[in-house]
Amino acid sequence: MSDLVRVHCEIPLLWKSKLERLAAERKIAPTDLMREAIACYLGEAIGPHTARLDTLEAEVAALRGAVQSLTRPIPTPPQVPIPFSLHSPLTDDEDEPDEVLYDFLEGEH
Repeated sequence: MSDLVRVHCEIPLLWKSKLERLAAERKIAPTDLMREAIACYLGEAIGPHTARLDTLEAEVAALRGAVQSLTRPIPTPPQVPIPFSLHSPLTDDEDEPDEVLYDFLEGEH
């Protein structure tokens, strides 16, 4: 690609927004993204992609670290014995400690 020429075309505003978003995600200029798209469409190779490759390798390394932190076993909490009551369960005749008693009230119950 020794002889470069400027090409101008009009595209929908939505396309422009998408191109800018994709370029930002890839950390390249929108013009570089358009150049890559045209080259890909024409079946042409356009120089080494070292910057893009470096970015992707850094992202992959970060993702690997995140995945490894997720695959570490979660420590189990120590087992605490559950206390049990030595008393027998309440019968129907006995009152529960939090039961409201209405028998001694006058009027409706």
